[in-house]
Amino acid sequence: MFLRTGSGLKNQHLFHDVQYFLYCEGRNTKNSFGRLVTLDMVFWKRVFSMKNVKVKCRSVGNKGKLAIIHRILIKKNIKNAIIAMDRDYDDYLKRIIEHPQVIYTYGYSWESDVLYQLDFQTILPLFMNAMDVEDVELEYKEYMNGIKKDLERLCLLDIKYFSCPKALFNRGKIDILSLCKTHEPRILKSTICSNAKSIRHFESIKDIKQLWTQKNVALTVYGKLVAKVIYNWFVYFSNINESVRKVSYDVMMAASVNSSSLEFINSDGFDYYDINIEKFLVHNE
Repeated sequence: MFLRTGSGLKNQHLFHDVQYFLYCEGRNTKNSFGRLVTLDMVFWKRVFSMKNVKVKCRSVGNKGKLAIIHRILIKKNIKNAIIAMDRDYDDYLKRIIEHPQVIYTYGYSWESDVLYQLDFQTILPLFMNAMDVEDVELEYKEYMNGIKKDLERLCLLDIKYFSCPKALFNRGKIDILSLCKTHEPRILKSTICSNAKSIRHFESIKDIKQLWTQKNVALTVYGKLVAKVIYNWFVYFSNINESVRKVSYDVMMAASVNSSSLEFINSDGFDYYDINIEKFLVHNE
């Protein structure tokens, strides 16, 4: 009901007894206990709580709905609410909303952020018992470094064809991964190339090959793809060992959100989330 009027948006934080109200992506469906908490909400609440800022989070759907709420906030001069969303490829497609009440993930999505700073000591024991965690982590890092070039090529193509009516790949099922018990997850390069050849329209972006001069490609490319790659690596590795537990993708992601440090330091030594939350707080003074 609070989304219907400007006064509703302005006073929503008072109803929930918090400093600020945060709107984010995610499908907020209802369960038998009320509303289902999305991992988007968990992520953003953790980001702000780590900076000692109390927020109430609500998932409202896609970025289109968030853009509508943002316009209402600006029109009604409502400053105690903030819009939080995935970065996607908005930098490169010139779609970033520059406003102190809008905060983006550092990488492509919240999945990108939490998995880039993966707490191996927390995640590996979910899948298996291991005495030599450090050695397993080295194998994981070697694997991720080994698929870096494939991720870079995919990222280039994904940005070029991002706005096309026909998608480069199925972003729901992610049908460009080869998953097998006998080998580590692989990106199906032939499938990607075949799909690209069938699409005629594409974006023309300058300096596209310089995308990862400032960020690792694992932070730049489609976040859920990287998340599925990492999850299936853990599934593969645990399957080739005697001690193995069945762990769902959602459980791994929830554990990753709650264990990641979420600190991204830029070249000037400042943390990305610190800077942007401070901009929002100053805007509210």
